Amino acid sequence: MTLNTGEQDLSLFLPQKRRRGKLARITAIGVVATMGISLAAGPSWAGESAPTTPQTVPEKTAPEKNGPPSQGGIPVVDETVEAAKSRAVKTGKRVEISEHNSETTTLYANPDGKTLRMELHTEPLRVKNAKGDGFVPVDTTLVKKDGVIKPKAIKGDLTLSAGDDSFVLKSKGVKGTAEIAPPDKLPKPKLRGSAATYASVYGDSVDLVVTATSTGFRQEIVLRERIAGPVSFRMPTTLPSGMSFGEDISGRATLLGENGRKVADLPPAMLLDAEANDPKADIDEGKVGKASVSVDPITSTLVYEQGPGVSRI
Repeated sequence: MTLNTGEQDLSLFLPQKRRRGKLARITAIGVVATMGISLAAGPSWAGESAPTTPQTVPEKTAPEKNGPPSQGGIPVVDETVEAAKSRAVKTGKRVEISEHNSETTTLYANPDGKTLRMELHTEPLRVKNAKGDGFVPVDTTLVKKDGVIKPKAIKGDLTLSAGDDSFVLKSKGVKGTAEIAPPDKLPKPKLRGSAATYASVYGDSVDLVVTATSTGFRQEIVLRERIAGPVSFRMPTTLPSGMSFGEDISGRATLLGENGRKVADLPPAMLLDAEANDPKADIDEGKVGKASVSVDPITSTLVYEQGPGVSRI
C-alpha cells in the first residue's frame, strides 16, 4: 500500500508519504516554500520526476528594416548566435546555442538562418557546476562521499544519512537548514539509482525510501507485509529559523513563515494499495484512500494517519 503525501522542492519545505497493498508505501513529499529548502519527500522534501515536456516559445525574427539592436549607434551582433545560425543553414538542422542556455531553458538557431527557438521546462535540465561558471546535466544518482550520501547534481543542497545518524536528510537553503529525523536508529541504506532504502525503520518490514529528484526529494514508507487495522507514522522535523508548523482556522496543518504567516498548506496523503500503485495496472484497479496529516507543535512533528475506507489496504 502506498501513502503519497506529495513531492517536495529544495526551494520549499515539507514532506510526503506513500504506501502499497501488501507493500504499503508512504511517499513523503512536503510542501515547499520558496526558500531553497525542502523537507520530507519531495524536492529535497522526494520518487523520481518524469521528464518534463518543454514549452516552446514562438519563434521570432528580428525586424529586417531596422537591423540588429544597437548600442551608442553601433549595431550589436552576438557572434555566438550568428555562428549557430550559419551552422544551422549549412546542416539543415537546428543548432543548440549552449552559451545562452539556463537551468530550465534551451536556445536553438533554426535552419532558416533567421529565427531562434527557445524551449522552456518546468523543472531544471541542468544545474550550475561546482565552480559556478557553467552547467552540468541534472543527475539524481545517489553516491556516498565523506560519510554521507548526496545526489550527483540537482537544484539545491540535499544530504542523506549513510546510517547511524540522528537525521534522515538535510536540506540547506538561503533561509537555513531543514532536517527530518528518523523514528529510531537508522541502518545503512541500500542505494539503487536515485533511491536510498532504510530497511525496517518504522518497524519490522516497514521500510523508509528516500528518492532524490531534480529539485529535491520524495520520501516513502513501504509496508512489505499487510498490517491489520489503521496505521500512523510520525515525522520529526526541524525547520529553518523563522519557520514553524501550525493550523489554519479550519484545523488544517500548515507551514508558517515569519510573523506566523501561512506559507503553504499540508494536504492529506494519498493511500494506494499494490494494484493502484502499479503503473502497468488498469486505471480502475486497486483501492485508493487518504491519510490525514496533523501537527504536534511541541515536538515539531508531522503525523500521518490512515483515514476511513482503506483499513484493509
